[in-house]
Amino acid sequence: VLSGIHRKQFKYRGGLRPGYTVHLVGDGSTQAFLSRIAPHAVSRERDVGRLAVEVAARSKDRSSKDTIPPEVRRWVAAERRRAGLTWKELEARSGVCMKEFTGKGSSVKRGFRRSTIRKLGRYFGSLRLTRLATSDIFWDRVVSIEPRGVEDTYDLTVDQDHNFVANGLIVHNSHSAAYALLAYQCAWLKARHPAEFMAATLTSEMSDSARIVTLIEECRRMGLEVLPPDVDRSEWKFTLEEGRIRFGLGAVRNVGAGAVEAIVTARAEGPFADLFDLARRVDAGAVNRRVLESLVAAGACDSLGTERGAMFAAAGRMLEQAAALHRERESGQSSLFAEEGDGGAVSTLVAPPLPRVDPWSLRDKSAREKEVLGFYFSQHPLEPMREELAKLASHSIGEALGLEDGSDVRLAGLVGEVKAIMTRSGKRMAIVPLEDLSGRIECTVFPDAYEAGRAALTAEELVVASGRIEARDDRVKLLVSEIRPWDEARRTFRPSLHLEVRAEELSVPWLEAVDGVLSSHPGDSEVYLHIVMPDRSRQASRSRRYRVAEGEAVVAAVRERFPAVRVRWARGAW
Repeated sequence: VLSGIHRKQFKYRGGLRPGYTVHLVGDGSTQAFLSRIAPHAVSRERDVGRLAVEVAARSKDRSSKDTIPPEVRRWVAAERRRAGLTWKELEARSGVCMKEFTGKGSSVKRGFRRSTIRKLGRYFGSLRLTRLATSDIFWDRVVSIEPRGVEDTYDLTVDQDHNFVANGLIVHNSHSAAYALLAYQCAWLKARHPAEFMAATLTSEMSDSARIVTLIEECRRMGLEVLPPDVDRSEWKFTLEEGRIRFGLGAVRNVGAGAVEAIVTARAEGPFADLFDLARRVDAGAVNRRVLESLVAAGACDSLGTERGAMFAAAGRMLEQAAALHRERESGQSSLFAEEGDGGAVSTLVAPPLPRVDPWSLRDKSAREKEVLGFYFSQHPLEPMREELAKLASHSIGEALGLEDGSDVRLAGLVGEVKAIMTRSGKRMAIVPLEDLSGRIECTVFPDAYEAGRAALTAEELVVASGRIEARDDRVKLLVSEIRPWDEARRTFRPSLHLEVRAEELSVPWLEAVDGVLSSHPGDSEVYLHIVMPDRSRQASRSRRYRVAEGEAVVAAVRERFPAVRVRWARGAW
């Protein structure tokens, strides 16, 4: 039974005597007290009877639990706008009076009952409103803060929680101040020593390819060049090279620390001449076929001067010949691949010829890089579409990963491996990774959205996914409500031109002048006119007459002709 115990002074025989009062809080707490505690209260039958009558007469949606602060109005307003309802429509459909939710409400309103918020949460299907209404965290108002001196405290941490409840109070992990100091130090390092800081950060995240994608995009945003992996230059970690960051071999899949150590040791004699030179100079058994193929696919052997497809096909043979050479040396025999110099002395080793195979296309290289790095490095398939993606998506995936729980987004990216699963009701849904230029996010596609967008859910297919961010336990994913193929999304979510003008500036000559400007830029994008009324309210309407060409030309023309008009491109109806 959730309760609070208060120490008080009671009058007793002309004096005061210390005592305690118990204050019940929480849904069902009074009923639990009556059934479990009251039977043991000696000589309190009359009081218990009065309490039972009061509980029986009380409405079930009214409890002694604390109210939710009035600031929850903002969340309710956001859900209303998302549902496209007016306050009057919401009240009629949900059965909840909206009087205290509109505007700032009354000044005396101290909060809302949890049953009210829970009812709205169920109506909207809002996870954050439902969680707030059913949370075991209680609210109270701070009425005063008094200094009590300085005392030592323990550095107490509760795993997987930012805060915890101790002695009835919410307590933040007590080393949060240390986190703040660490954040300041990281910001200082990033500002003063950007290349060093990002190289160290990339090294710390080598095992997480999704994080590497985000960090490399951040490097590019900061103007830091990230050089590809290279067997002649790369170390296990990400390193610095004349102010640039060299990709670490430890981030290449299938390549272990032992193999990297053997490569670094072997190249101390000088750069590798070719793939066979690399295979013969490393310690026997340190680099196997899978390791060498992964290095080739990652582009780490490009400095050896041969096309990747040929080197990949030759990797196994090169290692076999290198192993045979090692065995011959151990047995004292001469190599079949040695050329004799003057006087019969062995002078050089001739590399076996590479097989004749079709060279890898740019798409082949990108696909192989993704296999061994976990992402596209040298040429992302979406790079030529960077500007168009930014116009169509509400956020990049890198930005979406930092949003609050419940945020609505529209993301564009390439579909990864689709994992279809069956629900208990026998319907299909899917877990799908989505990747753009800035990062990767896991998407949960529920049955209705899966059936509607199933045709577009093919690996490496470019799609636009709309939904809501779920951020929980340091894990962020997208709960998908709709998936559209790229071409369909381009038609559906094409940006619109928006003009905003004050009502007093409207006139027939003004409209005729606007007609002349818009008519000279015909196209497929819709036009919206926003009129600012004298009371600061706004009226918006979509033009049925004009459709203009997307681009900055029409914006520049409007601004030149009407300097006081606010004009811009935006998604949808703004």
